[in-house]
Amino acid sequence: MKKLFAFLLFLSLLLCGCNAEEPGEPVSEPTQKEEQSELVFEPLPQEEPEDEMSEKDYIWENLVAEIEEKGFSEADLEKLESEGYKREELKEMSPDKVALHIEMSRDGVGKETVDLALSLLSDEDSYNSKKLVITGTSGTKNGGIIEKFIENVEKNEVAAAYGIMAGYTMPYYFELTFEPDGFINLVQIYKNGFCTAEFSEIYDTETFWCFSGEKGEFSVPKMKLYWEEKPQFSEEAAAAFFITPEKAIETAQKIMLSGDGKAIAEPEDNSKRLFGSYCEIQEKDYSESASDYFKELVPNYEGTFDIDGKPYHLIYFYDGDTVPENFIGYSYYVSAENAEIIFTVSMVNGELHPIAFLPKPLLVLK
Repeated sequence: MKKLFAFLLFLSLLLCGCNAEEPGEPVSEPTQKEEQSELVFEPLPQEEPEDEMSEKDYIWENLVAEIEEKGFSEADLEKLESEGYKREELKEMSPDKVALHIEMSRDGVGKETVDLALSLLSDEDSYNSKKLVITGTSGTKNGGIIEKFIENVEKNEVAAAYGIMAGYTMPYYFELTFEPDGFINLVQIYKNGFCTAEFSEIYDTETFWCFSGEKGEFSVPKMKLYWEEKPQFSEEAAAAFFITPEKAIETAQKIMLSGDGKAIAEPEDNSKRLFGSYCEIQEKDYSESASDYFKELVPNYEGTFDIDGKPYHLIYFYDGDTVPENFIGYSYYVSAENAEIIFTVSMVNGELHPIAFLPKPLLVLK
């Protein structure tokens, strides 16, 4: 019995040993190579090659040098940067264009105004805007903006008018502004240029508005200036008008001689009309200063014609006999109803350029 109990105990221990888990494999420490493979490296900031940085510096330094040759300085470039121009933007411009922006800045024309002007000029929808004065040889749309501007100036109130001269060879943006007790300021901006001026006088004629100052004048026509068809009146009808052809000859001759006399007496004023202005103010009579050549030219009445529903006498000037080959190119339309309304005729394309001879200003600012 004791032997049987001992055998069963031995068998039980043997079975327990067989079901026990085998010891696992020993865990070894990771090798240095395995540790490196599990690390995550953050990329280091990449520095630009030295030669590329040098090239960028060279571009800027070269621009500075070219600007200095034009009479400007690096401080002028830095001033442009402070006004919103980016350095990379300036580097991409030609030196002439950068110089133009410096001149604009010096004249108080900021980047915001320049960007607005160029944006409007490049947008076809701008030419149909009712918020802008659209003017040129085809006349003026939204002229009420100019009238409102003049009204506010007369009241010594803040005034502004913005527009596009669309009929010129190179369209340009313009703005007229006024502050109480000040003068009228003009800014013109076109693709590769600009102009600023200050005006102290306003003229309001039947055919155009004009803003004038010591250094220039700017005009906006009220009517279309190019007429392909100009129906002619009969001789009987022409003779019946208040202003006769003979009176029209006297007026045209006076204006022609005064224009030549002014060019002789005040040659510096010969370019007084600002860019894109089709109309002209003759504030003084310079006819006595005209050359003998102009005084000896022969005027001739060529007929009376309908322009915009009104009669005008056409006067030509000849060097000697009134034959086509002696025509010198000077011609004028003089109103048959009001001798103060006159047009010169462009020798290039026949456009009418309104003239006001000895007009009285609507307003003089002091």
